[in-house]
Amino acid sequence: MACSSPWLRSFRTTPCPARTSIIPNWSIARRAGLKAKAIRLDWDGLTHLGSALPAIVRLKSGASLVLVSVNNENQQAPLSVTLRDPNAAADALLQVDWLQFQDAWTGDALLARRSYDLED
Repeated sequence: MACSSPWLRSFRTTPCPARTSIIPNWSIARRAGLKAKAIRLDWDGLTHLGSALPAIVRLKSGASLVLVSVNNENQQAPLSVTLRDPNAAADALLQVDWLQFQDAWTGDALLARRSYDLED
């Protein structure tokens, strides 16, 4: 796969099968006691996630990143997303414009939240 932008090159991994699913991440989340749901979205769907964020998004390279926010409110600024690489420093956020993200994203996302017991 050709990389069209420098930020994507930094997340290039060993090529994966063409339709690798986000389901393995879903299974890991479930085993960790989280309630998880794998979904397929477009940009409009991403902009409506709101309080469901953060979410895990799958890139065409096979890498997964944490989607922290979708920035589409400000008419002055371009549409963009804020991502976090789980392998980078905790305070390292990556701001990516929508066009670059759209080229790299599979459309797959994993929503996860903690399942609370009555004792919590």
